[in-house]
Amino acid sequence: MKKRRYIFFIGIVVLAALMVYGCSGEKREKEESKSEIKNEYQGKDTLGYGHMYQNLPDSNISYSSEEIEQIKEDLNTWAQNTLIVDSSLDEKERELIDQGLYESIVSQQDVERVKEDRNSFYEGKNVIVNGVDTQISSAVKTRYHDKEVGKLECTVTFSGTQSGQPFTRIYNLDLVIGFDSQVASVYEIGKIEWS
Repeated sequence: MKKRRYIFFIGIVVLAALMVYGCSGEKREKEESKSEIKNEYQGKDTLGYGHMYQNLPDSNISYSSEEIEQIKEDLNTWAQNTLIVDSSLDEKERELIDQGLYESIVSQQDVERVKEDRNSFYEGKNVIVNGVDTQISSAVKTRYHDKEVGKLECTVTFSGTQSGQPFTRIYNLDLVIGFDSQVASVYEIGKIEWS
């Protein structure tokens, strides 16, 4: 009986030791993996406040081709729901969309330029968007406050009609994005140009 207790007790101690060692090993591996990822980023994390775009460290870590395809698809949706929208939306919906767009633009000068352009683009015109195409020229991972974000350069091309006349609008954008759970979302617009 004593022998059984002794073996049972040793088994529990060994099991507990394995659990502690196994858990600490996993934790250590995760920390090592995280530090390896951090070390691949050039620059350093910023603790300052303000716009992310202006404070992002440089990076040489690109997104994978699969991730870029997903980001491209999500940016097409974002662009069609934000940059140029159909006139079929009521004024209140468009005002909310405009407000969100203006808040995401880093430069106040760019905000004013975009406001002027949107007023003249939509004023008295029926706008219908037929197509949106996004081309990403650069997409890298970087960090902001220990959070992984993306820095993108892309071109978004719209086609459609404006009061029955065909139009093509090309936006060149520098964006800060989040890419969590395989879904990209635009945090900030660092640069916006169009023709």
